[in-house]
Amino acid sequence: MNKHIEKIKLYEYRSMSNKVNTVFDFIHENWRDWLRLTVYMLLPVSIVAAIGVVDLLSAYALESRVGSATSMWMMTYGVFAVGFMIANTLFLSLMRLYFKRDDGLKAVTFNVLWQDLKPLLLPMTIISFLFFVVVLPASLLSIATLLLAPFVLLIYSATVINPMLIAPAVVAFEPERSVVNCITRAFKLCYAEFWKMVGLMIVMMLLYIYSQMFVMGVWTVASVVFVSWIDVDDGVIEGQAFATVLYYVLTVIATVVQYYAYSVVIMAIAFHYGSVTQSKEDADLQSAIDDFEKL
Repeated sequence: MNKHIEKIKLYEYRSMSNKVNTVFDFIHENWRDWLRLTVYMLLPVSIVAAIGVVDLLSAYALESRVGSATSMWMMTYGVFAVGFMIANTLFLSLMRLYFKRDDGLKAVTFNVLWQDLKPLLLPMTIISFLFFVVVLPASLLSIATLLLAPFVLLIYSATVINPMLIAPAVVAFEPERSVVNCITRAFKLCYAEFWKMVGLMIVMMLLYIYSQMFVMGVWTVASVVFVSWIDVDDGVIEGQAFATVLYYVLTVIATVVQYYAYSVVIMAIAFHYGSVTQSKEDADLQSAIDDFEKL
């Protein structure tokens, strides 16, 4: 039986529920290879981020280091932001590899992945930076409007943030376009099925949050224990270094899981892009046929 025919298609019109189901089908088929390749790329940034988190909590627990906490928080946030930028590029590159290889993600090595990633790095970095730029006004608007914050965030997300979420998919699957052209096309694709995109993002963000709740819950409990553990005079508690190492390892695992769980959002965006693109192509084809029949 031909495996290529059985593979999930990108360019296929789907309803919102079918997009969600397709994401689950894609995860079921590829979760092992997806996890393996995610660890290849995101473990280093997770290690760096974990160092920042552990050091940050230590600063808050030890009064002598509270003054450095603000700068440490900014650096840690920056590392996480870079991690999500890398994750965007990585996950879309993995999906691109899946759709253009007969065997999907099976037998994909780090070198194969890196060769596919390299052309995407610059345009993805630019778009990711622009995305964080447009997210910041949303945060400021939510603070300024107080009670109107949910309504303002919904409108701003639907009209600005959602198109910027689709832009990386356009870069990945239409690499011949310029960055500006990709962003312009992303806005057109987003507004083609406006409310479906909004609904899909709400569903996938909830799925992302709930998928990591257990791990993050365990990590939160461990954080409380860790802060309590180190908030004592030196020499009173034995094994403090062991506790720090154990908490650090747990933080690395929690960070990798956080990035891995975020991939469901990228998968949904990719399948939404494929669905809308196919819908527009079908509409253009039908329009061309109608115009031809009128001749």
